Amino acid sequence: EDDDFWLALLAETGADRLLTGESGPEDGSAEAADGPVDRAGGPVDAADWLSRWALHRKRGSLAAVRSRTTLSLVERMAARLREQGRPVDLFTGRWRPSADLDLLDLCAAHGIPLTLPESAEDLHDDCLPVKQWLTDTRPGRRDLTAVAADAGCRRLLYRAVGTVCGHRHDTSTLEELAAHPVLADVLREWLEDAAGELAAATGLPAARTALER
Repeated sequence: EDDDFWLALLAETGADRLLTGESGPEDGSAEAADGPVDRAGGPVDAADWLSRWALHRKRGSLAAVRSRTTLSLVERMAARLREQGRPVDLFTGRWRPSADLDLLDLCAAHGIPLTLPESAEDLHDDCLPVKQWLTDTRPGRRDLTAVAADAGCRRLLYRAVGTVCGHRHDTSTLEELAAHPVLADVLREWLEDAAGELAAATGLPAARTALER
């Protein structure tokens, strides 16, 4: 794929080491106080590169498909990203905010600073495209443990699972949700909250709202 080609080109030229912090004098780069610098003498902002790469991979769609090559590079970049301390934006899109679930999980697992959607406008139901993630058969799928363990990411995952539950006719996706160890736990939480809202509903309008949650 095109993305793999560009990442392979980075590796062949040694430019990937500017992102990981592994570069040195032998490949023509220099070292500054805060790590490698590019040939123009400026520090390499790994977080900015990853944010732009995540946006590029969406190609105008809601979210990118799984990329094991990208995940491998970001895993090598993790220490550099933590060291620089600049938040990575995986959500910005040309249409509306969304993120690659596997990439988000990897970043959360490695303690990489992240910018998460906060405003009501940005917190839409497809911030994390769970259904696409479930149907993507490409290698590199992560278990989503880190996403579920992070309070901010779990809030988005909870909302995404609720979106899938809203499409009750899609029984195959619901079955996949229930069969996944991490997503099943989030699903259980969502169902318990839905049941609680229904039990607390007063009058038919409130009950209807709870049922359509």
